[in-house]
Amino acid sequence: MTETTDKALKPWQNDLNKNAMSGSEMMMVGLEERLTDGQLDDFQIILSRPWLHTPDESKLRILWCHDLPEEKDMQDFLIAGGWREYHRLVFVSTWQAQRFIERYNIPWERTNVLRNAIEPLEFDFDKKWDFSDPDKEIRFVYHTTPHRGLNLLVPVFEHLASEHKNIHLDVFSSFKIYGWEDSDEQFKPMFDHIQEHENMTYRGNVPNGDLRTYLADHAHVFSYPCTWQETSCRALMEAMSGGLMCVHPNTGALFETAGQFTFQYHFDNDPQRHAAIHHMTLANAIDLIRSNDDGLKAKLSGQKSYADVNYSWEIRMREWEAFLNSLRNLPRKIEKQSDTFTYKVE
Repeated sequence: MTETTDKALKPWQNDLNKNAMSGSEMMMVGLEERLTDGQLDDFQIILSRPWLHTPDESKLRILWCHDLPEEKDMQDFLIAGGWREYHRLVFVSTWQAQRFIERYNIPWERTNVLRNAIEPLEFDFDKKWDFSDPDKEIRFVYHTTPHRGLNLLVPVFEHLASEHKNIHLDVFSSFKIYGWEDSDEQFKPMFDHIQEHENMTYRGNVPNGDLRTYLADHAHVFSYPCTWQETSCRALMEAMSGGLMCVHPNTGALFETAGQFTFQYHFDNDPQRHAAIHHMTLANAIDLIRSNDDGLKAKLSGQKSYADVNYSWEIRMREWEAFLNSLRNLPRKIEKQSDTFTYKVE
C-alpha cells in the first residue's frame, strides 16, 4: 500500500481515505493509469465523502459512489440535495443505483452504472482442479474485511475440519486496507484463534498482487458467509476469475456480481441459521470437489470466462471512455431541471 500521509493529496483523496487501497481506491488508480493524454483533465471525480470536497465549477463533476445509501453522512449530504452539484453519479451495480435513486429521488438520467473491474487471473485450470488424488488438500480462502462474516466462518470451518481431512482455510483480512490499523484490535482474539488452529492460517493484509497469485495457484473455494450488503465485490470478481468455487449468500449486489455462476444460497438474517446454511453448502462443495466431477469443472470454466469478459479492465475502459466523451459538451454550470414536461415534435 502506498503511504500518502506526508504527500499532497490527489484530487479524489481526503483525510479519511488518504492511506487506503481498498477496492474503491484501486479502481480510481486503475482508471488514472489507463486513461492517458489528459482524458481526465476536464473532470473532477470524487470517490466518496463528497462533503469533504469543494466542487470545482470549472470541471465536469462526477460522484463515483461505492458506499451504501444508508451511510449517515451520505444521507445528510444527499437529503440536502448535494447530488445536484454533480453532472453524473456513477454507481458500481444496478442494485446500488436503484437504492440511491429511490431513496433520494435522484433522476435516472443523472446516474450511470459502471461496474468494478479486475485484470483476469492466469493459471493452469486442469492442474488446479485435478482431484484424482483423494489426499489432495482443498484450500479455502476468506479475503475481505473481518466485519463482513468472518465471525460466522471460523466456527463453521472448525466444524468442517473435524469432519473432513485435508482442508485448510487461509484468511487475508485486515482494516489496514483502509489505513485503519487500529480497527483490527477488536478482532485480534479471533485472528489469534485462527492462527492457533492447525487447519487455519491468518495472513492479514497483503499486496493485491500476492493475493491474486494465491487465488490463482492455490485456492479452491472462496468461503464468504457475507453479512454485509455489498454494493459490488471485487473479491468475488477475482475469485470467479481465479476459478474458485464461490460460496456466498445472495444478499446485496452479490447476486448481480455472481451472474448466477457461483454457489450462492438464500440469505438468512439469523446468524445461527446463516451459519448452518453456509456449513451445509461448504460440506456439499467438499463432496463435489472430491468426486473430481467434470460438470463442476465445466461450471467453473464458464464462470471464469464470464468474469474475464464482464469484469476485465479492457472492457471497462471502453465504457469509461464512452461515458466521459458523452459528457464533454455539457455546460459546467448545472441548470435546475423543470418539473414540467412538454412534448416537442421534432
